[in-house]
Amino acid sequence: MNPIPEAAIAVIAAALEDHRLLTPPDESTPRVQAEYAAMYLASSGYALVPAPATAAPREAA
Repeated sequence: MNPIPEAAIAVIAAALEDHRLLTPPDESTPRVQAEYAAMYLASSGYALVPAPATAAPREAA
């Protein structure tokens, strides 16, 4: 796994803090938190693209 840039961590932390402050606890779910983080990352210029699939190593027969 590639290291996550500190700037991206700061953006995610800001998204989660804003979510915590703006969203009633009974409306907060992991999915909504993830959506906030993704929205903040995208609006900060980060590209949200899946990593290419890699084949699992084959076991020797």
